[in-house]
Amino acid sequence: MSKAPQNSISDWPLVSIVIPVYNGLKFLPVCLPSVVAMDYPNTEIICLDDASSDGSAEYIEKNYASIRVIRQPHNVGFAATLNNGFWMSKGKYLFFVNQDTVYAGDYLKICVEKMEHEPRLAAITGKVYKYDFEQHKRSHIIDSVGLIILKNRRVLDEGQGEEDRGQFERAGEIFGISGQNPLYRRAALKEVAVPIPGRSRPELLDEDFFMYKEEVDLAWRLRLFGWKAWYEPAANAWHGRATSAVKRTNNLEILRHRRKLSQFQKYHSIKNRYLMMAKNELCSLYWWHFPRIFWNDLLYFGYNLFFNTASVKAYFMALTLIPRMLVKRRWIMKNRQVGPREMKYWFKSK
Repeated sequence: MSKAPQNSISDWPLVSIVIPVYNGLKFLPVCLPSVVAMDYPNTEIICLDDASSDGSAEYIEKNYASIRVIRQPHNVGFAATLNNGFWMSKGKYLFFVNQDTVYAGDYLKICVEKMEHEPRLAAITGKVYKYDFEQHKRSHIIDSVGLIILKNRRVLDEGQGEEDRGQFERAGEIFGISGQNPLYRRAALKEVAVPIPGRSRPELLDEDFFMYKEEVDLAWRLRLFGWKAWYEPAANAWHGRATSAVKRTNNLEILRHRRKLSQFQKYHSIKNRYLMMAKNELCSLYWWHFPRIFWNDLLYFGYNLFFNTASVKAYFMALTLIPRMLVKRRWIMKNRQVGPREMKYWFKSK
């Protein structure tokens, strides 16, 4: 068990704060002050700009001399941007920050202390609320207290859309961490990074996803390798989220939510569901849960076929990418540390 950090900078492990930026100028004047004001004493901050056209990179360079800005020549996608940040950073811990997130000052200290005491924790999140960037206002509406995965393979942010009435005050182990502000252990990420033929470095987040569900894929893979994830309610953050933080507990609520998504979001969300499953499914669990998976997919395919035809091409793109997923799957299944008995616990009926 690691010793708890003390007061000097050398007592606190280095945390690499990696912030992917894409046309985020309306968010950065709120997000960045909260990041640099956190009272954690040992950080490096790297902003990777995905060829923004709104002056985001220039704003950071002008106002934040302590932040290293990397200008990427074009928009390589959320997953590839975080991969670049991972490999160029040095910290024992990686803090992936969305450009539309705001933090309490003690967020990192609380999370790092927990990670230092629990060496098998790969990832940790605090209690994340919704932030209203139009009103510049913090709310008490939950955005996420961690990910849950259902037997039909839908993945939800636990608590999303609920008013905080104290129902999420218990810290504990969760399936995985939502993508807006995960703190990861570098050693765990290096262990699960997948070697890709023809590439010079392994792949952490799946770049075939481009964006959406890449954090779920990583959470699933970390679980297969025996790593744990944790929810810590004492650490607070606020997330803008491009879509509303609303409840999605039944099919009607889900369909209403999907109508608000852009075609870009719908396309990648559909495609990446199947890529994620192709890589990480354990066959016995898949067939055990097959009726739930089948009826869920039939419902949404029918909906897309009749009411969202532009998204149907996502199914065909997923099919074309399955051979690449199977290459990655072979490495994952060869090296995984846990089996169906351990994984079964995490698939819920909710």
